[in-house]
Amino acid sequence: MQPTMWASGKFWSATTAPNLLKRITPGLGAFFLFLFLTTFGFPALSASSPTYPPKIKRIEAYLNSITTLQSRFLQENPDGSVSEGILYLDRPGNLRFEYDPPDPYLIMVKEKWLIFVDKELPQTTYIAVEKTPAYFLTQEIVDFSKGLEITRFEHRDGAFRLDIQQNAEDNAGSVTLIFSDKPLTLRKWRSYGVDGGITDTTLINPEFGASLDGAIFEFEEPRGEGAN
Repeated sequence: MQPTMWASGKFWSATTAPNLLKRITPGLGAFFLFLFLTTFGFPALSASSPTYPPKIKRIEAYLNSITTLQSRFLQENPDGSVSEGILYLDRPGNLRFEYDPPDPYLIMVKEKWLIFVDKELPQTTYIAVEKTPAYFLTQEIVDFSKGLEITRFEHRDGAFRLDIQQNAEDNAGSVTLIFSDKPLTLRKWRSYGVDGGITDTTLINPEFGASLDGAIFEFEEPRGEGAN
């Protein structure tokens, strides 16, 4: 398995080079979806589109209501392998993906950085989180009209499907969010990499609003190893 966090595509960082980013890209965009839905030919939508504004605004309000999240996750990778682990989210600004062995990866968002750790090398890489789709979940206010483009929206069979990508980032890949309707709950997401890779991730027994220990999001640089 290659690490897949929610950030396939175009990354920029003051401390990383493009060839390094290519190495980790096939992993980070991965989070949720083994729910197969057909592709619809709707035109690109914005949050102000008159077609679906009440439903889209409802989803936007729901995402803003999420304070914390703790959940097991099941990740289906582009190479056909399956990874598992646990994720923690404390909005705004904190996200942690801890993969189960034998996968040696740790992915965190801490303040303005997305931090990627390969425990086998060991190696630490920093990426500006605002340049990745991970920023969508960790920002203080989720606003579909700012910096995001809704390219597809669907409501059927008791579920919502919302495809989003960053504006002005033609090569940034995209993410599909899947929600159950009643009650409205985030269930899955699918990440599409610019290389054509698709990573599905499903939340297992998610706990929203749980009390999380702040120590979960503390990070110390591996001793004796410099960051990239």
